[in-house]
Amino acid sequence: MRASVEVTDTLGHVSQRLSKSAFWCCLLFKLIRAQHPNSCIEMGTAVGISAAYQAAALKLNGYGTLVTLEGATSLADIAKKNFQHLGLDTVEVIVGRFQDTLPGVLTDRQPVDYAFIDGHHDEQATLAYFEQILPFLAETSLLVFDDIAWSEGMKRAWKTIAQDRRVGVAVDLGPGLGLCVIDTSVTKRRYFRIPLH
Repeated sequence: MRASVEVTDTLGHVSQRLSKSAFWCCLLFKLIRAQHPNSCIEMGTAVGISAAYQAAALKLNGYGTLVTLEGATSLADIAKKNFQHLGLDTVEVIVGRFQDTLPGVLTDRQPVDYAFIDGHHDEQATLAYFEQILPFLAETSLLVFDDIAWSEGMKRAWKTIAQDRRVGVAVDLGPGLGLCVIDTSVTKRRYFRIPLH
């Protein structure tokens, strides 16, 4: 994106490569149904598959909104059409680079109860997003990190985040996802590894 390189691909291949599987999407759906968040953010829309599951959970909960950030206009346009077709009015797509769009979204949507960090799978970027999001979180909130074992850098980023003193509970679900509960009332940090897939 920074180099203004245009890539042509099929929708099927993009969906398969960039979207979470039904298993992980169902888990995101269940997390939102159980947590009942009000203000949700997703970083990395692609064609909107995981966002559709999350937005559907919010709709079933009867409240809450999701803002999903996507860098590619063509993918964001597909996602918007998918949400409209599914009748999901609890989701808004913001187009642009995370570094440009995230600050405004965090300011407008605070306090954030739930964030799914699923894009720019890079150690330093992931750690920077964690630090950037923290000041805008509700007293009790859930952060979901995608592809925590995608690379050695992502493994290091996850380990750093999971051990952070501000994380009350960290759960490693295997290579697919890592969960962090931010809760100011938790006095003893806990770490669990529960490989699901």
